[in-house]
Amino acid sequence: MKRKLVLSLLAAACASLNTATAQPAVYPLHKGDRWQYTLVPMTARIDKDSLMPNNQRYALVEYGLSRADRWERASGNRVYWYNPQTNEEHAWYDFSLTPGDTVSIIPRTNDSTIIYFVSAGTYDLFGVTRRWWSFWVDYTTAIIDEEEWITITDSIGMTHISAMWYTSSIMGAIINGIQYGTIVHASEPSVSSPRKFYLAQNYPNPFNPTTTIKYQIPNLKSQTHVTLKVFDPLGREVATLVNEERKPGNYEVSWDASGMSSGVYFYRLQTPTLMSTNRMVLMK
Repeated sequence: MKRKLVLSLLAAACASLNTATAQPAVYPLHKGDRWQYTLVPMTARIDKDSLMPNNQRYALVEYGLSRADRWERASGNRVYWYNPQTNEEHAWYDFSLTPGDTVSIIPRTNDSTIIYFVSAGTYDLFGVTRRWWSFWVDYTTAIIDEEEWITITDSIGMTHISAMWYTSSIMGAIINGIQYGTIVHASEPSVSSPRKFYLAQNYPNPFNPTTTIKYQIPNLKSQTHVTLKVFDPLGREVATLVNEERKPGNYEVSWDASGMSSGVYFYRLQTPTLMSTNRMVLMK
């Protein structure tokens, strides 16, 4: 059923749009590049690169609180993602394909991640007509609601991302020293006095057996008691990850669910006056 839905979306895209690949796409990965998105605090930045054991050089794209950091490299019309844990790279975007083609099938434990090329075209962004390409990322084929729809724009990078739980578009960027649109984090953002209470989506999700949760405690003029707990679908507490006084700032914590069964879990961040809950999927 899920695959039929994806194929129908791809068919609709193919019927209405054509690819735009006369020249190789430019996927920016310079040190100093910055991106600002409408979903606060979703940002991205590149401050380092590294030569990996496979003799390829990758840039580290850091997404702050909103997404997991990624090692990426671009070659011709392809963008590759590198997994340091396995020393493997996988094609994540391919701008030369025909809408409906599969970019990659990446094996997971008892499942796989599949990336489809959906559609392409042109539009005006930051005062210039630019090419764009859209991809459908199905992180876990057996589960519905964890997919992402990602748009890459020539010479800018990721400009839109949609999922069941959120959607965000580019506000501005600094690419190779040139600023486009609105950008508010050209320098390192302050972690001592954040303004918002925020619980990020865990990553990876689905996961097996460990995952990382990032969260932000706002500037409340003093430290406050913080709890971060995990619950099963029946509301029973299965883990306490944080239960202590915390100063304002950005934090992250890992959960090892080795002893837990596959399924949906909920994690709740709470202070005496604020609370936020997200869901995650353990897939063994």
